[in-house]
Amino acid sequence: MSNLIHVFSRHPNWPEVKEIILILNKFGAKAYLAGGCVRDALLDRQPKDFDIATSAMPEEILQLFPNSTERGKAFGVVAVSCSNGPVEVATFRKDGPYTDGRHPESVEFLSDKEDALRRDFTVNALFYNLKEEKIIDYVNGVKDLKNQIICTVGKPEKRFKEDHLRILRAVRFSIQLGFKLDVLTEKTLFEMKDTLQKISKERVYEECLKILKTGDFTGGLSAFKKLNLFKYFLGMQEDINWDFCLNFWRESFPISLLQNRTFLWMMAFYPLLIQKEKDILNKEGKWNPDLSRRFKTWKIPLTIIKQMNNIFYSSCCLMGIREASLGKKLRMLDSEFLGSISFLSRNYLKNKGLNTNIIDKIEKEFTARATNGRLPGPLVNGDDLKALGIPEDKNMACILEKLYDLQLEKQTKEKETLLKHLH
Repeated sequence: MSNLIHVFSRHPNWPEVKEIILILNKFGAKAYLAGGCVRDALLDRQPKDFDIATSAMPEEILQLFPNSTERGKAFGVVAVSCSNGPVEVATFRKDGPYTDGRHPESVEFLSDKEDALRRDFTVNALFYNLKEEKIIDYVNGVKDLKNQIICTVGKPEKRFKEDHLRILRAVRFSIQLGFKLDVLTEKTLFEMKDTLQKISKERVYEECLKILKTGDFTGGLSAFKKLNLFKYFLGMQEDINWDFCLNFWRESFPISLLQNRTFLWMMAFYPLLIQKEKDILNKEGKWNPDLSRRFKTWKIPLTIIKQMNNIFYSSCCLMGIREASLGKKLRMLDSEFLGSISFLSRNYLKNKGLNTNIIDKIEKEFTARATNGRLPGPLVNGDDLKALGIPEDKNMACILEKLYDLQLEKQTKEKETLLKHLH
């Protein structure tokens, strides 16, 4: 097991984590590394963070570590400050009844075995005794790791009733680790999928985002479909060409886009939305009220909703699905999301068996006019129009937009040339 210590040592917090365990041991308490950090180390992956489970009581942990804070004292969780982020130290516990599909009503501070038996999945219920350099496994988690299986600790129905979000977590771990779901776990998971509607939208949003960030769009979004998540998110499930969606998601994409939340959601929703384009966009290219309301209900940030709208509408215009002048198309590409717009449009055309020349042509026009990736600013402004007696109203904004489009299309460099078009 010395190999595990080598993996742990890759993390910058490791020296302080060892010190925390040493202090707890000197106090006379058991203290083990617990959960995901043990799982990841056994898979030779650097842990994202560390959790410690101990027989010490919360009050004792707080006394032993003056730089600690209560993170969930009722559940025995204390955060100990470290140089590269806090480390959670939790007292061994057994959870009481769950009545809200999220939290136990009470906890009892008991043994390490009881603590393992309350956890969600066997691969997350392992402990590592640093003092003796050995794994403590009460749930056959090591066996499931070797067999690459995600299996609940105990009966799946009980675990999913306790916390409905575990349904999504099972999917995420399966995709993230490249493991199969245990047969009974998978069967129960899909039987209980409707309980996801009972969870707060913020929790579902964040967990779905974690699934998207695994990078396996085909696996993750296929699971979204089976769990009816597209129906919850978009109101769409029937009359969708899922083969097209799967082919769209299988397409490799620039790694640079993976870290962008807006792109992740757009990549997930795009092949469904494009099939319903006439229903979801109004004449001005804005989301229809029902879709906008759904996005807001699921707590997708307003900025991301607006950015997705701009990307989707721009893509439709570039491909000729929506009418737009050359100048307008050029303005649409003058955006931080140029890469996203181009990728999504090309991917759509490719999967429809259509030529991507239309995208090549507009990008060539953009490059010819851009300097360092940005278009020149408008030559004519509101003051110029007011000087000509044009009132400052909505009509002025339309005039300015049309003049800027004309400037871009004709590559005009003189303000006076543009103003002549007003006479």
